[in-house]
Amino acid sequence: MYDSVHKIIDYVNQNSSQYPWEEIDKIFSVTEITIPLPSWKKARRFVLIRKKLPKAPDGQLALDDDWFKYEYQAIVTNIDYLTPEEIFNDYNQRCDIENNIDDLKEGFAFDQNSQQNKKCNELFLLIKMLAYNLQNFFKRSIMPDYVHHHEIKTLRMIFYRVSGNMVGTGRYKHISFSANKSLEKMVEYIRHRLKTFRLLPAAV
Repeated sequence: MYDSVHKIIDYVNQNSSQYPWEEIDKIFSVTEITIPLPSWKKARRFVLIRKKLPKAPDGQLALDDDWFKYEYQAIVTNIDYLTPEEIFNDYNQRCDIENNIDDLKEGFAFDQNSQQNKKCNELFLLIKMLAYNLQNFFKRSIMPDYVHHHEIKTLRMIFYRVSGNMVGTGRYKHISFSANKSLEKMVEYIRHRLKTFRLLPAAV
């Protein structure tokens, strides 16, 4: 695969009039080509990204070859309704996808099918997806910025699973927590955000 992509990039560079590089900014450029690899039954869309490498320091020899001036990346996609630049931006926004997958597996047991039949497992997965999305919504909309990068297992440790003691008698029992300044600040922030959130006008 690597050798094939290498050849595609060389071909694009040798035929720049057909496949011009479009600048995204001072560092990145994109182009595209639709072509099949030898083992494929049909052609696929390649979005190619070219990143400028830092120039060699003055006085240091540098080879005059594209592979020493640029770093290349290829995205193979079946999306045909986005431009190469939009594909690049969308891909960059999902650069932490491995962390999201890990969060689903470790925090919500998304890789476990513990029910007895297919329909039950499908329903169970939907419940997990709903829990994951609600948690992400709450984290990003209501909780402080500094916890937005935390996965659920960390949030459970610092916010959801805080140990406390049940105190009081009869109908006047309540939970007593040990002093925790960081948790107090977080709770105060969440209370403020919930009040603000409640006062936001509803979308029409």
